[in-house]
Amino acid sequence: MSRVDRDTQLSDSVKIGSHVLIYPNVTILGPCVLGDHVTIAPGVIIGADGMEYHRNEQGLLVETIHKSGVVIGDHVTIRANTTIHRGATKPTVIGDGTKIGPNCNITHEVKIGKHGLITGATTIAGETELGDRVYIGPHTIVGSRLRIGNDVSIRIGSLVLHDISDGLTVAGSPAEPLEAFKRHREKLKRLLDETQ
Repeated sequence: MSRVDRDTQLSDSVKIGSHVLIYPNVTILGPCVLGDHVTIAPGVIIGADGMEYHRNEQGLLVETIHKSGVVIGDHVTIRANTTIHRGATKPTVIGDGTKIGPNCNITHEVKIGKHGLITGATTIAGETELGDRVYIGPHTIVGSRLRIGNDVSIRIGSLVLHDISDGLTVAGSPAEPLEAFKRHREKLKRLLDETQ
């Protein structure tokens, strides 16, 4: 049995699995599929239009229509005030067991693998794909059309601009492998010490 708060707004093309808990002031626009044992906290918006534009021959911005929806797997938790945008030609996908923190922005056609942990105030830009068991620290930005491997850890406040291979831990702005990040930080500290 699922519990949907009376203040939740659901469009007709939303399919809800079993044992789903949806708190107040949630908006879910279809097409959208929610798996089983999903929890959605207050203020979440699922299925919002992605912000994707192209310029026409006159140089004016024309919006790309997003019709493909959102697919959310089983045992997913989405915390307060997160927005998940629907895809244009293929759905935005949140894999089984993934947990998404508050105030995140998951944009159009992002694909998040299984058992990921996406912490608060993270933005993942359009068409990026994350593997399984990816950890993303708070206040991180992941660029568009990237491929993030399995078992990747992205440290707090990183700016990811390039693909990341399986098993790497990265940090920084722009993000780089953790050992390189530590070396560069130490070098910068020495340089600053020398100027004082």
